[in-house]
Amino acid sequence: MVVRLISSELWRVELSESQDAAKLQAAIARTIPLRRIGSAREVAALAIFLATDEASYITGQAISVSGGITMN
Repeated sequence: MVVRLISSELWRVELSESQDAAKLQAAIARTIPLRRIGSAREVAALAIFLATDEASYITGQAISVSGGITMN
């Protein structure tokens, strides 16, 4: 199974294939510094922000929406 850090329909399908989905989700969340799985809404919020004038001076960036796991 591919580990995903954002809750989505694909995430729910992959978890449903697990014998103990709740334990698996809790174990994955413990590896993330924010101690939770991200939401699609959080990813969408970044995309919306980047499309606004407030982000007009941001160029050439890779922005990680990962709850801090990429900082480990």
